[in-house]
Amino acid sequence: MLYIYSGPTLDEVTIKSILPKARILPPIKAADLLTLLKSSSNERPTHVHIIDGLFYSTLSVRHKEILHLIGQGITVSGSSSMGALRASELHEYGMLGIGRVYKYYTNVPYAADDEVAISHLPDPPYTSVTIPMINIRFTLEDLVIQSVLSLEKADMILSELSLLHFSDRTNIAIDNLPSVVKYCPFLSKSIVDWKRKDAIESLLYLSDNLTSVESLSKLNSSLELSPGTNLLNYFVDTCFEPNSVSLDSIKSQELTLFNSFNLQSALLLCDQIHICPTNEQIESCMNYVKICTSDNHHNIFLNDKVITRRYSILLAKLLILHVSLDNHSGLFGHEKMIEEYLALSSLFAISNRSKLKDLMALLFSGNSFPY
Repeated sequence: MLYIYSGPTLDEVTIKSILPKARILPPIKAADLLTLLKSSSNERPTHVHIIDGLFYSTLSVRHKEILHLIGQGITVSGSSSMGALRASELHEYGMLGIGRVYKYYTNVPYAADDEVAISHLPDPPYTSVTIPMINIRFTLEDLVIQSVLSLEKADMILSELSLLHFSDRTNIAIDNLPSVVKYCPFLSKSIVDWKRKDAIESLLYLSDNLTSVESLSKLNSSLELSPGTNLLNYFVDTCFEPNSVSLDSIKSQELTLFNSFNLQSALLLCDQIHICPTNEQIESCMNYVKICTSDNHHNIFLNDKVITRRYSILLAKLLILHVSLDNHSGLFGHEKMIEEYLALSSLFAISNRSKLKDLMALLFSGNSFPY
């Protein structure tokens, strides 16, 4: 399930026109993500997209909340306003940022938070009553590029605007600034709503790139972990290249060993990043285990509730890990993961097999590497 936190930047009707299956929530605040994750009445999120968020008189969403969701295998993205701000701060930890506002915060590390701040009405649709500084900044930048305004004059206007509190940046206040009156009297009518443009761009991106996954409450035999899904067994895929070596020629015992090692690595990763299935997910997995074991002869003793629950917990952890990596890699940066995969694959190529043997001999012969 995709959850989107949005308020004054983009209305629900517009969001639903692009992502009809998304669940729309009010502007995000502190503890909202933890509440969503623990809720038994809501479907577990596979992706959370943040557009708007509360601050100033309300505690804003905390960084550790977002990191906790990412650690649970849930993809988190942001744009436009609070989402762009948090994404710029957490993009190195796996949060996805989209749009011009996000890029601005990423490239200007000392940019003020109030660039995206506005005053708005307290109830839906949270109508804005002020203009965000970032919209004015980008509008002035574009006017300079179009040679409508000089860079010096644009800087003078921005300097005067920065002296206004975000709650005072109304159309009337902007029009009455001395620099605006003198150099750009048409400014308030020329301001482009870049926050809204970024929000729409982010939704179109999600619409094109989101992977449809089944809820854990609807488990069936068609949902299973495919070999290589989590990329922990890159060494298997590269050492036994299908184009060069037939998998049929490899001893079944060796494949079993590699698959077992890969499974153990995946479970260790689940524990390392603290993937903790909810009771509802575990119950769903237990029902799934019972169905499978009744149809097939598996080495699970259904009369032992402890063992059944243990396997159900392991299954739930693996499925959460699987979904996170299928959802454009919520656990790791997607580009970084592919880059490392390609690099490591080349190191295990068949052409390097003799060099690898020499390296193994050196590593385990008791000798040290020369400096």
